Amino acid sequence: MMEMRKHWGYYFKGYPNFKPFRIRMMEELNFEGMRNILNEISATYNGIENDGLRSLPEIDCANRKEFC
Repeated sequence: MMEMRKHWGYYFKGYPNFKPFRIRMMEELNFEGMRNILNEISATYNGIENDGLRSLPEIDCANRKEFC
């Protein structure tokens, strides 16, 4: 999870008022907490158009169960 920290800003660039989420993401230490934050982001920004939106990579749950 630590190696992903530098990439989160790229995936969410352009979202309005995203800073509090970004800070929480940088401080989170476990996968369950990160999943909760991502679910919050999804609920908060559902339906908002973003020109800077990047797609999150798909995770192969069959081979990487620690992420699913």
